[in-house]
Amino acid sequence: MRQWWVEHHLRRFWLLPTRAVGARCHSSGAATDTVSSIFFVPTRWRNFLTIILTVGTISFVHAGERLEALDVTGKRPAGLYRSVSQLNPTVCQAVLDSLNKEFSISDDRLEAYPRVAAASDLLLMSDLQLPWSRRLVRQPNAESYKIGSIDFSSVELDRQRVILYRRSFEISGPAIGDLPVNSLTISRARLPATSADQPIDPRVLKRVGGQQIFINDQEFETSNRPTKTAASRNRQSEQSRAGPYLLNVVAFGDALYVLAIDAVEAGIAAPRAADGSVNLYVLQLHSATNLQLVCHFVGR
Repeated sequence: MRQWWVEHHLRRFWLLPTRAVGARCHSSGAATDTVSSIFFVPTRWRNFLTIILTVGTISFVHAGERLEALDVTGKRPAGLYRSVSQLNPTVCQAVLDSLNKEFSISDDRLEAYPRVAAASDLLLMSDLQLPWSRRLVRQPNAESYKIGSIDFSSVELDRQRVILYRRSFEISGPAIGDLPVNSLTISRARLPATSADQPIDPRVLKRVGGQQIFINDQEFETSNRPTKTAASRNRQSEQSRAGPYLLNVVAFGDALYVLAIDAVEAGIAAPRAADGSVNLYVLQLHSATNLQLVCHFVGR
């Protein structure tokens, strides 16, 4: 998502034309070039930079590789996903239809938007998702994403009222660089009351406690067909095998479903691959120790 943020900040400093620039100029009765000259960016240089970025964008977004375009535009195109297999066609088709709607993060929200959450939001935003409330979280030890986020929503799960927490944060390593990932936690505790205008200290999150939901590749058959017994019951060994994922939770009927994409596949493998595709799995959430794989989609 870095290239998209670079273009956004170039627009902030009037290096690229935007709708906001036009609106601002129209309301003031001034021409765009006049506004540009105030910031010492002559029209010829702005046009030159626009051409460079346009050519770079065209070369980056190859024909048919729409998944790569998310990184450039900050926009998910309609029809990104196709179905591979469905154990419950009613649920799977509803989720697929919701994911295949166009979604973008508007320019006026970028300033306050946590960059680390952009990957999961662009790939997994759905009109069936839980009504998340979002708070920002400080990440002082992160290399690139100093501000993370935590989303939370009250749900009924296994006949109990609990709170689901989805955290967006960074993991780092020589092979993966600085990679945005998510975690899901089930808890009965609420976040302590803090100022909504300030990011939460990460130490505050420890008070929430709860049980984390772990997803590992062994829950998915190599044949790419869902099974009715997808989740391992040995959570200690499962935790050791769990890979980093981009996650979201949707509700359909009386059930909750976890949407999962391998974060390494989405952030590293897919952009470098010829077909540029990612696998998206939909798992029904019964409890933190009981998930059932019901759908498999591919996005490209």
